Amino acid sequence: MKLKIKGMLVLLAGATLFYAACKKGEKLPAPVIKPVTDSATLSMEAITSQVALNFTQSFSGTYGGININDGIGLPDFATVKKVKPIITNANQLCSFLPDTAVSLSITKGDTLKAQTDGFFKFYITCDSAKAKGYSVFDSLATTGKGAKNSFTYNVSQYYVVKSLNAANTLLSVNGNSKSFVDLVSNNASHKPISVHSYYTLTALTFDLSKKGDIISGVATFQSIGTNSNGGWYYTGTITFLGNHKANVLINNKVFNVDLLTGAATVAN
Repeated sequence: MKLKIKGMLVLLAGATLFYAACKKGEKLPAPVIKPVTDSATLSMEAITSQVALNFTQSFSGTYGGININDGIGLPDFATVKKVKPIITNANQLCSFLPDTAVSLSITKGDTLKAQTDGFFKFYITCDSAKAKGYSVFDSLATTGKGAKNSFTYNVSQYYVVKSLNAANTLLSVNGNSKSFVDLVSNNASHKPISVHSYYTLTALTFDLSKKGDIISGVATFQSIGTNSNGGWYYTGTITFLGNHKANVLINNKVFNVDLLTGAATVAN
């Protein structure tokens, strides 16, 4: 099955978000979308690639919220880090539950303005006064305007993270996430688009010593996308293999996917 989606990935490729979770002057990586020409036909490989990249970006803070790759510790955007006493070690947060509203704005030159609002709950779990994991629940909406488009990112996350080793570099993750991306091009010839994704995580193991490589576990997903030419709705399963690779079952086919580049090929 193929879907004709003119210009969709070209438009997405221009999306860039500066989020207040960044340190001053730091830029989060822009969403990575593999561009196609306006006359191209979007194949199942392209849809699978988008699902994989959206997953990677959703859990690395690209759309806002928690970045699992930061390990066990309070996120930078939590207001508790901005008042005394300063939290410098996750162990200081044992039995402490930050629960706060979030309202942050960012301006970058004349090209980008964004506003993030929502709420955030974060609970460090400890073993003998040493941080060994956390539970997080956040719901954040970011709206803004950049050089190429205006955008809305809506992210909700709830998951439990547990350390599997003394160095806290192997993390087990269970939970779920919602990641919505909606874009309106500044070019009137491009139509608005949306990519909405839902994920459920089961026994994922992140290896932070290997740039957040997911070495095992399964995520089920729903992927919903629309544009002026129509839309799609798929459900499927991502099975993580390590080395930033995964098998994605979608539309009754299995694809081999690189989670860093999004490259997808039909499995033999």
